[in-house]
Amino acid sequence: MHILSADQLELTTRGLIDKATGTDAIAMIQGNVYGISLRVRSSDYNSFTLSRNINDIASEVKKWCKNRSNKIKPAYHVQISERADNTIKVTRINIDAFSIWLRYANKNNKLEQYYNKKLLAYEFALDNIPNADGIFTDIYPID
Repeated sequence: MHILSADQLELTTRGLIDKATGTDAIAMIQGNVYGISLRVRSSDYNSFTLSRNINDIASEVKKWCKNRSNKIKPAYHVQISERADNTIKVTRINIDAFSIWLRYANKNNKLEQYYNKKLLAYEFALDNIPNADGIFTDIYPID
């Protein structure tokens, strides 16, 4: 909750909203309700992934690029990665901001270079996403 400055957080995992839109939680932030996509990784790979190829009906890229005005989708993606130095890396992505870059990359045939066939997901290295907005990373000690 601290990472998002949320007053409340309610999990929606494994329910209809999660399966259909990728929304794992709902957060109350400054009086507004936002959908949150969550991912926890056991190691820090300095990247984040979006599962399934864009041609797949359940592609996370497709879900992130949906028009918010008439579709439910998460507003933020939060990934928490454990690190060997007794810290965690928290990556917070503003999905609307990053989806502008996703649409650009797809339209200009640059998205597929990020597709990892072994993972069956798009893998975006945090230090190799040119001109992408909305990605924030912080390191926190494990208490």
